[in-house]
Amino acid sequence: MTVVHVHGGGFSGGSPDGDKAYAEGMQARGYNVFSISYRLFLKGSDFGCGTATPVKLKAISTAVEDVADAAKFIIEKANRCR
Repeated sequence: MTVVHVHGGGFSGGSPDGDKAYAEGMQARGYNVFSISYRLFLKGSDFGCGTATPVKLKAISTAVEDVADAAKFIIEKANRCR
């Protein structure tokens, strides 16, 4: 089983740097863990009320694209790890 973990940060900050303990805990339970980062479209801004909805949607779609690319890569390379 595999877990793809995406860090939090409101599309403006954060990184997977603090995910080590989580990943190790899941690995100890038998999971393969991939902790990925994504483009921080709102870096220097925030996801609050002052940010227009179309900009928020762009931030979300950009992150989703990055997560989908990572998942595709993992699936394509899965046979190499068996």
